[in-house]
Amino acid sequence: MAAEELIVDFYKKILGGHVANLIVAVIMLLLGFIIGKIAGRVVKRLLHEIDLDENAKKAGVKFSLENTISSAASYLIYFIAIVSVLNQFRIVTPVFTILLLGIVVFVVVVTLLAVKDFIPNLFSGFYIYKANFIKKGDKIKVQNLIGIVEQITLTKTKIKTKSQDLVFIPNSVIAKSQIVKLKK
Repeated sequence: MAAEELIVDFYKKILGGHVANLIVAVIMLLLGFIIGKIAGRVVKRLLHEIDLDENAKKAGVKFSLENTISSAASYLIYFIAIVSVLNQFRIVTPVFTILLLGIVVFVVVVTLLAVKDFIPNLFSGFYIYKANFIKKGDKIKVQNLIGIVEQITLTKTKIKTKSQDLVFIPNSVIAKSQIVKLKK
């Protein structure tokens, strides 16, 4: 009897512990991915039945809404399956905290990269307006370019050359360059 009790106790510990959680998690993950794939296909068929892409093209949409929405449905179900698996191991909160921090860092970096040229041009535009050293209609020479100022915005200045070319110069370049006002 003692040997049988040891074997039963051993199986209870293995199946009652981490191995059972792992097996359940793998099954949940597989089912989630299968259901997600099926749901994506069903959504795509339903959207195709109502001719969503054809109607969207008439409205000017240049990408496939059917593919986008069906992929989003699949990914939503995948996400739910992954969250369920993480919940099985009781690690949802730390993973989401790390994920949220990663997303915040990504958004901040992308934002900074997106505005790295905009901000200097904006401040230079304010400087050009405040200093009022060039105005619309002035004939100027900036670096090797000679032309008439057509427009000054907060981020760029539009200059028309003698050959009727329009050149857009970032205001930060104008603020850093030597500008010569020429007689008309």
